[in-house]
Amino acid sequence: MNNLKKRIIALAAFMCVAVASFASCSSSKSSTDKADVAGDDVIAINTDANGNMVAAPLQDGSPESGILSIPEINAPDPVKPAEPETEYVPATDANGQAVTEYVPATDANGQAVTEAGGQVVTTALQVTQAVTVASTEDDYVDDTQMRYIFWLDIEKDIDYKFEGKFVKVSFKVKDNAAERVYPITIDPDLSTVGGKSLNRSVKVVNGAIGVGKQVEAQDVSNIDGPVIYADKVNANKGDTIDFYISFDKNPGVAAIMTWVTYDANAFEWLGIKPCGEFEPIANTRTQSGGTNGK
Repeated sequence: MNNLKKRIIALAAFMCVAVASFASCSSSKSSTDKADVAGDDVIAINTDANGNMVAAPLQDGSPESGILSIPEINAPDPVKPAEPETEYVPATDANGQAVTEYVPATDANGQAVTEAGGQVVTTALQVTQAVTVASTEDDYVDDTQMRYIFWLDIEKDIDYKFEGKFVKVSFKVKDNAAERVYPITIDPDLSTVGGKSLNRSVKVVNGAIGVGKQVEAQDVSNIDGPVIYADKVNANKGDTIDFYISFDKNPGVAAIMTWVTYDANAFEWLGIKPCGEFEPIANTRTQSGGTNGK
């Protein structure tokens, strides 16, 4: 087996893509000129003159395709209804008047206060009663959905060291989205051109979208070493927003598979685009016998 085929198998296995499935994947002649890359049911690949896979252009898709193994992402659990709480409220009589009772007055030492004639002094207190009320927390339950973002390029036998924002995800905030902070979870698999996993050496930071609620911008400046992280942005109902995934201190990669989870109750996934230093890399299309541009 030649080195190219070894790399293909190593990368395919690492990225959870069945090697046999490439027979059903899109060929190098499939369209990759769309402004936004929509999620297809198959993975688009590019081949060399001998029919070997050498690249997979940046693309996204849903796990229903069956080509990819779905990871067990550490996504937030649905929010469960909170337990009822007890409050004490003023008691009233049949006429709606506050109920009071008279209790002995005491001094600073806790001793009963008496008048000159020895009678105990009393003080009026409002009577309260315990009632069960709903918690101030709501009983919202999310609808967690997953999409994958995939890219691979081993044609030049190099690792690519792009920095900063590299993928822009477009979301439409639904008009009926609840006002809350929505976590956006990412779960990346990263590999070198030789099929070496970078997962243990690259830290991952999840993001969030605040709808009607404010979230602070993402800050990873205190993290040492390579880090891949999702955006933290604010939006309003009905907005179309750009949500970025970034890579700092990139040691060099040739393949990326990133699973993204989001709440479909609040957001519609519109598509992805490469950006920043990664854009010219992702937009290079490897065709039979050579490469060309967009």
